[in-house]
Amino acid sequence: MPSTANHIIGKQTLEVHFENAREGYGLQNEVSDVFYEKLLPAVEKLFDELGSDRYSVSLESLSVDCGLLPEGNWELAWVEQSVKLIREKLMASRTLITTGTGEQRKLQEDFIFFIEHGHLPWNGSGANRKSFETISFDGPFLEKVKASVQQSPRVAERLVLILSAQKVTEIIKHLGNDNAVKATDVLQEIEKAPTSKEKHRRQAEAIMNFSVSPSKNLQSKKRQPEETAREGIYISNAGLILLHPFLPQLFETCGLMAAAQWRDEDAPHEAVSLLEYLTFGDDDSDLNQNLAQLLCGLGVDDPAHREALTSAMKQECEMLLTEVIAHWSALKNTSPEALRNTFLKRPGKLTPSTHGWLLQVEQNAVDVLLGRLPWGYGTVKLPWMKTMLHTEWT
Repeated sequence: MPSTANHIIGKQTLEVHFENAREGYGLQNEVSDVFYEKLLPAVEKLFDELGSDRYSVSLESLSVDCGLLPEGNWELAWVEQSVKLIREKLMASRTLITTGTGEQRKLQEDFIFFIEHGHLPWNGSGANRKSFETISFDGPFLEKVKASVQQSPRVAERLVLILSAQKVTEIIKHLGNDNAVKATDVLQEIEKAPTSKEKHRRQAEAIMNFSVSPSKNLQSKKRQPEETAREGIYISNAGLILLHPFLPQLFETCGLMAAAQWRDEDAPHEAVSLLEYLTFGDDDSDLNQNLAQLLCGLGVDDPAHREALTSAMKQECEMLLTEVIAHWSALKNTSPEALRNTFLKRPGKLTPSTHGWLLQVEQNAVDVLLGRLPWGYGTVKLPWMKTMLHTEWT
């Protein structure tokens, strides 16, 4: 899972052979302890060292063979040999380290992936809304955007929802470059939209119209969310799951639902914005909406409309966090912002499972306080949720 330094290991596998099978059974737990307590911290330190100059290395797979380890001091030998071999392989891949141009190319790749799938790739660059604003949408990259938009209207919808109005206008101008008058007329009509939702719809429609040739039928590629997320969706707000018992009252108080029924089709999107504020406060640059969407009954890849919250709504969110602290006595005099930074802004991973979705949360030393949490979070399905959400936080 992502750490604060943004090191990501998609999947890790250990293969250990013992000369004596009986001794092997007894050493299984010890091997696990050494792996998590010594080897992983050593590898993370190595990653920090190699990435200290803003370098980035991305490998599809990396395997090392530590050979035969000494019986008497196998723990230290295993860690040292593993780190040595991993260092050698990473150093050999330094030709893949990005420069300024490479960083822009990686950012563009992440943008394409996001508008197509609704989440960032597992080995993404840590992109957010602000970094997407720096992308230049012209030339060859604009053709890649057009090709993505041709897959589905949802792609165009996501595009207009994650970028500023100014950036969307820039894209429409570039797309309509062959017919400047038409692009100007379209932009004038967009500005006449009576609501922000209607404006977004017109923007997405304009991008679709400029991207798809009149003689070409749109071939929408319908994909199940589980298919696009089989490698996992990495998020930074996994601790949001802890707030689930308080969400029904919050949504009702804010006028989004009554008797566990949404007010209208826009209400779940407003609810997602509420959950984003609960986690990140006024920082609206994060792209981690997927968990919030599941908790609000939306699909994990649904384009979620970012709604402006009233001051009263924000106040209700702050009161909710204060109430959580009051009920969770182990937190004592913790502030709402400390609760956000300590538990809510927590790296995690969402993966489709047989009976819904699995949320795996990255551990922290402060998690000892979870033993005094007066409510559970292992299995969550609020009345309006479409699927079960299982949590592993151990």
